[in-house]
Amino acid sequence: MTLSELYLTLLIGGAVLLASIAAARAAHRIGLPSLLLFLAVGIIVGEDGLGHGRRRPGRRPSSKAA
Repeated sequence: MTLSELYLTLLIGGAVLLASIAAARAAHRIGLPSLLLFLAVGIIVGEDGLGHGRRRPGRRPSSKAA
């Protein structure tokens, strides 16, 4: 990992932390459970994201309907 990749990783991590803090404060003001907003942030920044259209190499779409 190069230094620029490390900086980018720390920047993204800081942005996610800041978004989580802002979401918790907004949830408290609105009256929602903060867990819902943390779950939403996790879905957005998670491994698969929100329909970003990128496929990981070596994975085939499932043909079975679960």
